[in-house]
Amino acid sequence: IDVILAVMAQHRDSTKVQEKGCDVLGQVACNNDATWPTIAEKGGIDIILTAMQQHPGSTKVQEYGCQALGIVAEFNSANQRTIAEKRGIDIILTAMQQYPVSVGVQSYGCYALGWVAYNNAATQRIIANKGGIQAAFRAMTQHRDREKVQRWGCGVMYVMVDLESARPAMQKGKAVMDAARKNFPNNADIEKYLNKVYARAMEAEQEQGEQEAIQALQHATKREDIDGILAVMAQRRDRAEVQENGCAALAVVAAASAANQRTIA
Repeated sequence: IDVILAVMAQHRDSTKVQEKGCDVLGQVACNNDATWPTIAEKGGIDIILTAMQQHPGSTKVQEYGCQALGIVAEFNSANQRTIAEKRGIDIILTAMQQYPVSVGVQSYGCYALGWVAYNNAATQRIIANKGGIQAAFRAMTQHRDREKVQRWGCGVMYVMVDLESARPAMQKGKAVMDAARKNFPNNADIEKYLNKVYARAMEAEQEQGEQEAIQALQHATKREDIDGILAVMAQRRDRAEVQENGCAALAVVAAASAANQRTIA
């Protein structure tokens, strides 16, 4: 690692050196988590990002740079934070924007975004605010027939769905995710990723419906609208909190007058 980084630092102007350097860093770090903190501690993240910034005209530097960033970010919150602090998310998104037809840049761009965001609310917010979800959907739309792009694009959604504020943007891309599942039915990762995304989306819809039902109960209680309270409870029989609030609403209304007690009975 020391030799690779030294060569890259010494020959920053050489596109080929930066290309091969990013590639070999990714290969050395792949499935070797002991190297991830080492690469970061020795300035490797800086060197990868510098290579991508100084060689925007090289597809391979962008592809291998995204790959290396994704690998060192895997399960490593410190490296995720470092990448974000050094504008790495911007650099990844710029690469994806600059090379929309490159399968390698788009797949590893999604790969990098997913790992930088993994289990990290701070980086998830940055990626969402900078249009990372939309970038992944554009990649998936552009490369519908490329399994690797679909896999890592769905991986971005798998990670980002944990961020509640990101879910509306994800819902807009449901047709893109549905197409990935349809086109690659035997890909276990796509299936796993989308099962979680759809389950969380359904939970969010149910939670929203539950809050709306509770608000409706509150309004009906103020009006002493017994039929309204019962209607809401009938519509949301499956939600315990709605039923609890409905019973409480009926108790309040019943306490208001004997007439209400008779009506409820």
